[in-house]
Amino acid sequence: MTNFLLIFLLVCSCTALGQDVTRIEKFRQAKERYDAMEARHRLEIKTKHTHLSFLKWPGSDRHKGTIFWLHGSLSNAYEFAPFVDSLTKQGYTVISVDQYGHGATKLPSFDASFDDFADDLQALMDSLSVEKAIIGGFSRGAYLATNFYGKYPQRVKALLLEDGGTVDFKLNFLHKDPLIQMQNLRAADVPEDLQKRFLGYYASDWEGYTMLYDETDSTEQYQILSLLKHDGNGWISYRGLPQYYHMQDSKQLAELLFAPQKVSRYARSIVELRPGEILGNVQIPVLILEAVGEGDLFPLDQENLALVAKAPKYITHNRFPGTHHNIHFSAPQQFLQAITSFLEKHVD
Repeated sequence: MTNFLLIFLLVCSCTALGQDVTRIEKFRQAKERYDAMEARHRLEIKTKHTHLSFLKWPGSDRHKGTIFWLHGSLSNAYEFAPFVDSLTKQGYTVISVDQYGHGATKLPSFDASFDDFADDLQALMDSLSVEKAIIGGFSRGAYLATNFYGKYPQRVKALLLEDGGTVDFKLNFLHKDPLIQMQNLRAADVPEDLQKRFLGYYASDWEGYTMLYDETDSTEQYQILSLLKHDGNGWISYRGLPQYYHMQDSKQLAELLFAPQKVSRYARSIVELRPGEILGNVQIPVLILEAVGEGDLFPLDQENLALVAKAPKYITHNRFPGTHHNIHFSAPQQFLQAITSFLEKHVD
C-alpha cells in the first residue's frame, strides 16, 4: 500500500525551486494574492472550544443555500477554493472551515473530540444564521461531516462525502492476509528525508514555499502560504499534525486501530465513528464521491455499494476511475460536475 501520509504531503508539492529571479517573483505574487484572499474572505468566531477560523464566499443574489466544506488531513480551508467561483455563481454561499490545528484555527486547550468540533460547527452556523446547510468534506473531513449529521441531523440539508465518512475507518487498513495488513500499517512510516522536508522546520517562509512548491505547476501557488506557520524562531507546515492524528508511524497507527483507548479523544474519534449506522437510515440526499483506481488508498467499493443498497432513495454513488483518494486534485472538473449535478437534481 502506498504511503498515505506521503500522498497527502506530495499532493501539493513535487520538487524544490531554485532561487532565480522568476521564482522569487512568483513568491512575491503568491504573497500578494494570498494576503488579498485573506483580507477578503477570512473570518473567525469564538466558539466553546476554540477560535474557529474559516473562509467565506457569498453566493449570488439568487441564494440557493450554504455549503460548509471540511478539508482532509494535512490540509486547510483553501482546499475547496478552486471550486467556489462556480458554486457562488450558481447561488451558493461557500464556507470552508479550518479544523483544529489546521490553517488559522488553533488547537483547543484540552483533548477535544469530533463531537466537540461538531458543537463548534453548529455554533458557527448559528453565528451566520444558517439553520440548515449542505455539509461536505474530504477524507477526515468527510468523517467529520458524517459525525456532524449523526449529532445534529436537523441542521443538515445534504451531505457531500469525498472518499471518506461512509465506512468504518479501520476497514481502510485491515486485511485477512497478515502480510498485506502489515504493509498497510507500515504505510504510516515516512522516510527520513521526507520527514525533514515536510515535517521539519524552515528558516523562512521563502524556504517553506520553495520546499512545498510543485515544479509541474506554472502558477504562483499562493495556497502554499496557508500551510506555513510561525513556530518559535522558524516556520513549519505539517509538523505536529501526524502526532495529533496519532498516525506518526506504524506503531502509532497500530495503537490507534487496535488499542484506541490508549490514545487521545481526538485521534480515536475517527476509529470510534460508525458511519454505516448513521447513514444506513439516512433521510437526506447524500453524494458519495469515491476514488477507484490501481493503488487506490482506500478501496471500499463493495462497502459503499452495500451502503447505497440500504438507502437507494437518498444515496448517490459516483465512482472516479483512475483516481487515488484525492479526487478534487486529480480530477477537478469531474469532481465539480458531480457536485453541481447532484445539487441540481437532489437539493435545489
